[in-house]
Amino acid sequence: MKLRKTDPWKPASDYSRELIGLTVNLLVNNISKATQFSANVIELRLLGCNPDKAEIKALKYGFNVISHTQDKPHGLRECTIIDSAGYCWVPCEKI
Repeated sequence: MKLRKTDPWKPASDYSRELIGLTVNLLVNNISKATQFSANVIELRLLGCNPDKAEIKALKYGFNVISHTQDKPHGLRECTIIDSAGYCWVPCEKI
């Protein structure tokens, strides 16, 4: 659901091209209510990690790929993998 009523300060595709390293997305409506969740469950993005290779390795070693590698409209090629501890990893590269 889109809640923004104004234009974003920068297009998502421009923003994603400037990211490097490990990013942690904490997208919440109410920070105080989300504290417990974010302390235990995080989406971890690995920028510069080839998602095609990561997906192949994840499947080879029996990890759960919940979203296969694909190009996304925000300018990244990514997949989504759940590790043995239940963390959600998103290896991604700029398109």
